Amino acid sequence: YALWDFLRELGESDVGGLGRISEESSSLGANVPLRRIVNLAKTYAWLVDKQVLSLLILKTVTFARVGEQARVFFQVMFSTLFLLHKKQSAQDVQAVYSVFQRAVSNPTMCHGILFFFQHFVKNCELVSEDERPIMKWGCKVAKQAIRSGVGSTSFDDM
Repeated sequence: YALWDFLRELGESDVGGLGRISEESSSLGANVPLRRIVNLAKTYAWLVDKQVLSLLILKTVTFARVGEQARVFFQVMFSTLFLLHKKQSAQDVQAVYSVFQRAVSNPTMCHGILFFFQHFVKNCELVSEDERPIMKWGCKVAKQAIRSGVGSTSFDDM
């Protein structure tokens, strides 16, 4: 619930489903310091990578219409997740694959994540030019994991 509260603080009012509290709506869209956004994104990336948390914590996020601050949060989170495996070894492929394989029980969320990758992570401006191939590699591995689990060909365009 802490992540959902933070995402609502970033302006994502539809995150959290029935657990939302109406009095919190006054703080929606507040200008959250970039340092806090980056630090929390990196923390969640590490927790997901180490399988302390699953990507299913993002099940209530509508990736097709995230606001600017939430978009930065997710760009940093997914970029960090891929950069943790920048050697791109077989072990790194398996680690990234495993993270996304655990999320296939929610195909709608997986579609949203792949949409977000296509539009905001593959050519992310928040990473250096040298790190962009790692983003493309990570997106490719994630897509393979999701396709194998969901069993859909609708991901071919991504």
